[in-house]
Amino acid sequence: MLRLILLQKLFNLSDEELEYQVNDRLSFTKFLHLGLKDIIPDATTIWLFREQLTKQGLIEGLIEGLFNRFDDHLRARGYKAEEGQIVDAILVSVPQQRNS
Repeated sequence: MLRLILLQKLFNLSDEELEYQVNDRLSFTKFLHLGLKDIIPDATTIWLFREQLTKQGLIEGLIEGLFNRFDDHLRARGYKAEEGQIVDAILVSVPQQRNS
């Protein structure tokens, strides 16, 4: 569940979008150590987990500490993580106009 929260923060995803991306992206399921037959937590489960952490006052410190450790781990291997968004784009052909 913590890995889900990490992915959500890294890619700036809503609970629903996170559920979709985990089901859609093999790289996300590999990061979560889930197999193709494993049950993926739904958006409500993710929301409830985050709410429990928030009510206990753990979410801010946990996220910050988790990202600090994650950054240290990546930097030790020569990488740097930055927040971002997943953008889905489709290229379509359009009629070519001829100017006369």
